[in-house]
Amino acid sequence: MTWRNAIAAFLLTPIVLVAGYIILLWASYTSETTSSGSAYGFSIDSSKAESAAALESFRQAHPKAIVHVRSGHRAGDHFSVSASQDQLHLLQPHDQWDILLNGAGEFSNSVRLTFKGDRLVTIYRHRQYFELP
Repeated sequence: MTWRNAIAAFLLTPIVLVAGYIILLWASYTSETTSSGSAYGFSIDSSKAESAAALESFRQAHPKAIVHVRSGHRAGDHFSVSASQDQLHLLQPHDQWDILLNGAGEFSNSVRLTFKGDRLVTIYRHRQYFELP
């Protein structure tokens, strides 16, 4: 190997590694909304009680999952509960449930259920393995 080949390999290796990492992050990013049919074990037009019942089987696949609810516009107006049907009395008054798959405070991997009245209208899936600036 000549010194020119060694320098080229030395310079190209980090470039290839960084490009591969960027491609991995791009390929693993998910942002999709479902407004008809079903997704992730939840069905559009199901009631809050039916969606809460579906949380039980969802939690089997994601044991760290919790439900995060924003109850107002201020910073402290939120709470988290375990993803189970037993928490329906706390979730019932709220029309948006964020299911955090990796546990409390981990918003980069979540499923958001949005209700209108008592019916599920959208299921939004979000996953990213990187922080946006």
